[in-house]
Amino acid sequence: MIKSVFAASQTFEDPLDPTWTAIATKSPATTDQFFNVSLSNCPGTVDCYISHIEIYARYINTGTDPATTGNYSFMQIANETNRNCASPSSVDYNTSRYLAWDPSNISTGGLIGPEYECGNRSGSYNTCSMTEGDGFNGSIPECFSVLVRAGSSGGAGKDIVSVDGFKVLYTWNWFVAEPAISNRQIIPNSSGWGTNFNFSAEVYDPQGENMTVNAFSRPTPSAAWVFLNDTNITDEAGICTAGTPCGASILYDQYECGNISASVFFKLNVTDNQSNGAEIGGTIDDFFTIVADSDEVLSIDGDGASVNRSNSEPGNIVALVTRINDTVREDYITQTANSRVWITKDGTSQVQTNKDSTTNGTIELDFNPTCLSEGTQYNVGNQTWLMGTADSCFDNANSTSYSLIVDGSQTLENYEGPTGLQQFNLGNKVGINITLFDDCTVNSTGIDRTNLTFVVNTTGFSDTCGASEFTEYTSGADTYYECLWDSTGSTSGNYDINIVSDRNFYNNQTFTQTNAFSIIVPPDLSGETVLQSSQGWGSNDSYVNFTINLTDPGDDVTVNLFTRTFPSGDYVLEDSQSCTTCDSVVTFNFSKAVTCNDIGTWEFKFNATDAGSNADETGTTLFTVTTDSIDLGISDFYDNTSTATPSTPAILRLNASDTSRGPDDYNITETLSIVFNVTSTSFDDPFKNVGSNNLNSTGEVEFSFLPDETFTSGLRLWYGYVDTAASTCYNFDQSENSSVTLNVNFAPSFDNATIDNGTTGFVESGVVSGWGQEYNFSVTVKDPDGDDTNATLQINTGDGFKDIDTQLCDGCSSFTQLNFSVSPFVCENITSSASYQFLIRDNATNTNTTSTNTFGVEKDDIIFEHIEGNYSIFNRSGNQDGLLSVRVYDTDNESYIESDINLTFYVTRDGSEFPSTGNINQTNSSGYVDQFFDPSCSPKHAVGDQKWKVELTSQTCYNNKDTTSPDLDLHLNVTGDIVLTLTNPSGALNFTQEQSVSFLGSTVDDCGDALTSTVNFYANNSDVNSFACAGSSVNQVGANAFTCDFT
Repeated sequence: MIKSVFAASQTFEDPLDPTWTAIATKSPATTDQFFNVSLSNCPGTVDCYISHIEIYARYINTGTDPATTGNYSFMQIANETNRNCASPSSVDYNTSRYLAWDPSNISTGGLIGPEYECGNRSGSYNTCSMTEGDGFNGSIPECFSVLVRAGSSGGAGKDIVSVDGFKVLYTWNWFVAEPAISNRQIIPNSSGWGTNFNFSAEVYDPQGENMTVNAFSRPTPSAAWVFLNDTNITDEAGICTAGTPCGASILYDQYECGNISASVFFKLNVTDNQSNGAEIGGTIDDFFTIVADSDEVLSIDGDGASVNRSNSEPGNIVALVTRINDTVREDYITQTANSRVWITKDGTSQVQTNKDSTTNGTIELDFNPTCLSEGTQYNVGNQTWLMGTADSCFDNANSTSYSLIVDGSQTLENYEGPTGLQQFNLGNKVGINITLFDDCTVNSTGIDRTNLTFVVNTTGFSDTCGASEFTEYTSGADTYYECLWDSTGSTSGNYDINIVSDRNFYNNQTFTQTNAFSIIVPPDLSGETVLQSSQGWGSNDSYVNFTINLTDPGDDVTVNLFTRTFPSGDYVLEDSQSCTTCDSVVTFNFSKAVTCNDIGTWEFKFNATDAGSNADETGTTLFTVTTDSIDLGISDFYDNTSTATPSTPAILRLNASDTSRGPDDYNITETLSIVFNVTSTSFDDPFKNVGSNNLNSTGEVEFSFLPDETFTSGLRLWYGYVDTAASTCYNFDQSENSSVTLNVNFAPSFDNATIDNGTTGFVESGVVSGWGQEYNFSVTVKDPDGDDTNATLQINTGDGFKDIDTQLCDGCSSFTQLNFSVSPFVCENITSSASYQFLIRDNATNTNTTSTNTFGVEKDDIIFEHIEGNYSIFNRSGNQDGLLSVRVYDTDNESYIESDINLTFYVTRDGSEFPSTGNINQTNSSGYVDQFFDPSCSPKHAVGDQKWKVELTSQTCYNNKDTTSPDLDLHLNVTGDIVLTLTNPSGALNFTQEQSVSFLGSTVDDCGDALTSTVNFYANNSDVNSFACAGSSVNQVGANAFTCDFT
């Protein structure tokens, strides 16, 4: 274990806060102050003590005499043993060292300092030089206690010395011990350069400081040391001791291949917080060995790959890829490495290729096998390959052996055989010859027919050359293969020849000769048949079905069906069907859709044409399309308890099925008219034709039977039958009989439904009147059975017919006129398309309704009644309004109109033209409407006669109307005031007898406008003395000024 010890020191200067101060007085002679001082901690940890303390002090003499003795004021500091941090005044300072001692030369009122001192004037017991035994020890002192004394010689006129301390200067001393290191070691001491080497040692620091351990190495004893790595040892708990040192481990994995050496030298050192250190190792005995890394070569791509030997074929290059894994570093290498590749050429013999790896450790060879003429010949088939390293940085491992398939290409050449659709009859033999060469231009021999296939094919047929037809032979230097194909059993058509070579380790090769030859086989038709020689047009879902048999082996054949009306119609192509490669007898099924329009006799035939335009045709055969048969019966929906009255029909129901389509097929697609017969006056005789109707789409027919006057009441029979004249698509059929009850009481009849508004007279329609007017309606009714009859007036103004009034005709056996006078409308009923009708009902509940007639309901007409204001006088001056009032009367409903109807009052301003706007007021509940009129100057109402009117417009319920048309001619009179102004004489002048007096005045109206008037001037000085300046003496000046000179 290596350790060394040496001394250290450090000086500190601290300010004193508060300042140490003691102020002297004459009495008492001394003043003491006590303080504690806390100094900075010792920087060291072993044997700390303070060797020197100085105080930055000042002395002041406030007495009348100079201080010459130098023993009045001083400072003392107690050591670690005597101090009292809680009460510094209780310390016995008799054994304490002096920090400061006053000098003996302080003049009166003078001062010395501040300056540093260490109590040296006190003698030897000061703080200038101290040892570890003087008691100022400990690395972290709690405090030191201080006495500060100020003193005087006493009495008047003596010296008085005060003292201050401002800063303290002190020096810490301690001993420093270096850390120790031992037991250096490296694991492993011999390994590959990629190893993570572990450098270790044991360390401790006598002062318990944290340590850093560093590792170094060098390749030779004289080379410079290279720093490798370090580690930190934390020893805050002080557990690393000489007896139990702490272990330090440093890992380093950054050696490279260039560091391979039998002897790599190393050392370790340790430093503490004070940068003190120790070292171990570094001698010629401190070494370890770095060798090449071990490796392995792993497959990445190419195991089991295939490559083509022919450069003209795709896939003629294959990538064989491995990657070198450094098993020491447990990762792929990151540098190039010398490598080799071995590939077998014949399954055994290897061909070596040198190929270095990339920087990521990949060895990749783009392998392109060749033929002998190009270099090394690689045989087709299974080969093997492997890769390995040949590099000084590694152990030179090889990969395992991987598989590789070398393929070749081949060509089919020297075709000899049919071309250009050479024709052969069915059963002829067709000769086909070919040679085969591989990609190394070697003529292939000994090939089995399973690897060389001759195929002849046409649409729908294909055949392969059989064993007896396949031959190998030699012609000159070449080996040929021949197929002599037998066409027996084939089909007609144009044939292609495909020759396919399919050998192991060779690309498949195909030779195709299109349209090489053709086989001729004509079609053969037989067994033509119509399945129903006579059938209704709706039978078999309205289809006539045919069959025909065809034979034409291997050919594509089209078969056509033709039909025509017998005996001389034009043939029509109904349908075409075909088969491809018709290998055996093929039966075709044809259908002809028929309708009712196709009823009659027909004939049909077939023809057939194959792909080679060879044809065959059958003879002709007849067939007949007839009308469909009908089964007519009573409907399940018929109620045989039904009763028919003259006004309420009985619904007679039948159904019909088309039995040609099926026994329950009610799909009647063509017109089927059914005639209905009912017995009239007794149960079973005589029958009377009551009408006909057509079946609906559900196979039902309904007939609404209303008995007329020829029928009597009672139970009657009825039936229906097919009207073949109107139903040309169906056979005749008649239903069974059913029954119906007749109750013959006829509905009442009517005539002359009219309307009158009091002015038009009675008319059927077209009347238009106001909604408030009374309307008169009339209708003439009669009941054939003499029943009591009601007539109800019904009116529709837009929301449906509503009953308005009902009139009764007792025992109404003859036509009787019934009259209705009603006022049924309100304003909301206004419409131009109102309608009315009468509902006629007898006491047997038989009803009848008149036709609907239209009329109009419009707005009501009004007139005005003058109430007040006509020819009234209204003064324009000031606010002098007067009443204008009218009352509005509805002439249609003969009453005054309701309240809140807007009317507008207009008054002329110039006596002739009414203004464009007026004043709007509303009627009260009695139909009155008022306007208080006050003529104005702006706009100005001229004086004199003015006209006024009242107007009603744009009202929902009333037509437009005003008082000028032609009810009333309303007037009023507007008056104004004349305003006189006398300008001269003004009263400022006096006149003498015989002197002329000039008068000047003017006139305006109450609106301030100039007014031409007849003016006379009058003057008087008493009730009896006056004079006038008037008549011709008055002269007009301008528009409204007048003068007169009185002499």
